[in-house]
Amino acid sequence: MDTTKISRWIKFGAIILALGAALISTFVPDIPGKTDLMQRTANTPPTQNQDANIQASPESLIIRGTAATDLKEVTPTPSNVIQSPLTITGLARGTMFFEGSFPIILVDGNGETVDQGLAEATEDWMTEDFVPFTAKLSWTEIPSTETGSLIFKRDNPSGLPEHDREAYMTVKFSKDAPPPQDGDIVD
Repeated sequence: MDTTKISRWIKFGAIILALGAALISTFVPDIPGKTDLMQRTANTPPTQNQDANIQASPESLIIRGTAATDLKEVTPTPSNVIQSPLTITGLARGTMFFEGSFPIILVDGNGETVDQGLAEATEDWMTEDFVPFTAKLSWTEIPSTETGSLIFKRDNPSGLPEHDREAYMTVKFSKDAPPPQDGDIVD
């Protein structure tokens, strides 16, 4: 082979490698070595101690995780103090939903579940665009920590881990006792 053909094959190989690396980094969210805050905290809800050690812009602390870009305009916000019953609203990409809903879990700063429920789409969810949702959570015990996390989980009926996506939002708990629920005994 002459040097011109070898040079072309080398250039072609370099282009293929570059394209392969770009595709992998785009479609594989958990490549070791990524330093993005959302990737580092993707699979662990933050605890009180972890939040104190995170240095990031206020925007990045609002919603973190592999599904962080799938949510926006979520209320409550981290600056709000929450109490039971809690109404959660926002916009989520249609890909978060299955049959019009996706799970939301509220945990305290120790990762203990306070309550869980389903976010329900209020419009057609069969789209990749953002869809309004609402959810209601309620609990009867005052959480043991001052802060916790709302965990928004992509509904994954396949159960395959490669389709799991989650987002976390830090919340502050009210110190007031939750109101009695139907069936509670009040002295």
